Amino acid sequence: MKCNVGSRSWIVGAVAGNLFACSGGEANGFDADKPGADATVVNRAGVVEIAEGAREAMALGAIAKLRLRLREAPPAVAEFTGGEVGHASFENGALVDGAIDGVPMDREGFLQAALSFGAKLDAYGQQARLARAKLWEDLGRRLGLESRLASAARAGLASANLELTLAELRALAKNASDLVSEVDLGDGEGETGGISMTDVLNELRVNDVAFPAGWKGSGVGVFVTDMGAVKTNADCINSSSSRLRIYPGGSPADHPTQVVCLVQKTAPEAKVMYQHSTANAGSVLPSPADSVPIYVSSQSVSYDLEQLTRHYRSADRDFDNRTLTTRIAHFQLSNNQHGNVRTPGIAYNVLTVGAYNTATDTVPDFSNWNDPETGAFKPELVAPGDNLDISPTYLGKNGTSYATPIAAGFAADLMEQFTWLRLRPQVLASYLIVNGIRINSDGGMAGARDGYGRPDYSVAQSGKAYWWDGTNGQFFDASGNIDVTYNLGVTGNYRVALSWLVGGDFVLANNRPNQNLDLHVFNPSGVQVAASTTVTQTHEVLNVVATQTGNYKFRIRRVSNEGGNNVIALVIRRR
Repeated sequence: MKCNVGSRSWIVGAVAGNLFACSGGEANGFDADKPGADATVVNRAGVVEIAEGAREAMALGAIAKLRLRLREAPPAVAEFTGGEVGHASFENGALVDGAIDGVPMDREGFLQAALSFGAKLDAYGQQARLARAKLWEDLGRRLGLESRLASAARAGLASANLELTLAELRALAKNASDLVSEVDLGDGEGETGGISMTDVLNELRVNDVAFPAGWKGSGVGVFVTDMGAVKTNADCINSSSSRLRIYPGGSPADHPTQVVCLVQKTAPEAKVMYQHSTANAGSVLPSPADSVPIYVSSQSVSYDLEQLTRHYRSADRDFDNRTLTTRIAHFQLSNNQHGNVRTPGIAYNVLTVGAYNTATDTVPDFSNWNDPETGAFKPELVAPGDNLDISPTYLGKNGTSYATPIAAGFAADLMEQFTWLRLRPQVLASYLIVNGIRINSDGGMAGARDGYGRPDYSVAQSGKAYWWDGTNGQFFDASGNIDVTYNLGVTGNYRVALSWLVGGDFVLANNRPNQNLDLHVFNPSGVQVAASTTVTQTHEVLNVVATQTGNYKFRIRRVSNEGGNNVIALVIRRR
């Protein structure tokens, strides 16, 4: 099948392979000569607009940067299901009580459980990478592209960037549609006398609460991706092998160096694993694995080809799937200047980070905040990222690129202290939401520009967390409810957050989460006192005003269910 753009022609697929089709001015068919006709790539899951530059690149004889995704069997649900029900109570920074499946857990017990689950996830990941490697090798042989696909095969990627001529794209559509499920636009590149880092860490209460108590990210691996390589001799880099591992790729550049500096300053005892972002590297993990497990990841790169649109793209799907299958908490920049939150910050399972100025307590205009067309609420949080003096070499830096690694480092400190947050990204999301400090003083729980607010270590020390991790049929009763009873022993205001993970393939195909959950709260007399019933979110957040003490019922209601795992968390905190 061919789609015509002006007087030029480019092939987009094959009818027989049903790889993808053309669409334009009319619902059925495409007429490029019709005024106002718009060329689009239509994959099985939806429509992705093609930017003008990409149309020109697809002209006959030119080379286009595309991303190919393998057609692979869906993973076995049991391979990445925790199969657990757990809870943790914490007061003044100490674990009061905790359990997994009714077995009491102390801090060390939660740590060992995370290591055990991590080993299970790693085994699944290795099996999947080997299977993908064989598919890439087969694809390379069929198309005569073995050398150009060798890196994708070695890493076992699910999708990879590849520059193709029209002749090569024709050959792919004709000879390899059984191996490739979709072709999307390739990934673009990232962004490229202020506030001292001492002031930043004081603002987040890391300097006076976390660090004196010894919580500096020890034992926590933070995977960082950016464009280029780290300058290991920079004045702010700790290049010790116990604190930094750099995987090959990229040329030394300031931006990735600054990003790694910020993680290390916020979590000085964490182990940073850095990888140059290429071939969608951010959505896969570095190989070979390090001895320190990765529990947090941070990316200060977004994909630019559709900077003015708000579509959920295949890269968003990949990040949602990675979070679901690895349980690594991912922090992603909202990006700068264009207003719309950018891919892969559109993904539901990632925590998207905007920037704010700690001196003025304002969100700068450059910090993107427009929600994607899925309706997902983005960004979820903000962190310092305006006019930062990172080091004597890097002064007055602005951007959500800098806010994101600070938020990731903050999470690493928390995970050293609260080991039950490891490999439970849904719990971390709810935890950060209930503890957020708003920047904009409008009195609401959340704001369009600053999300649920900024992190603060001093307030993140007390509360109650519950979580459920299992298959679709587990945990909900016959009426579609999970009921939790929790004693509110003091009257006043409480913040409650429900979060859950989604499968990216479903969202890409349907532009919505696969489950719709609501949250209802009933007082000791059985009267409903609060409810949150959004449709397009994977967080339900509410304030509960407790006018009486006693046992309150927190009901998670499944309004709709279209498959997928149950990976759910509920966190309650007195405000």
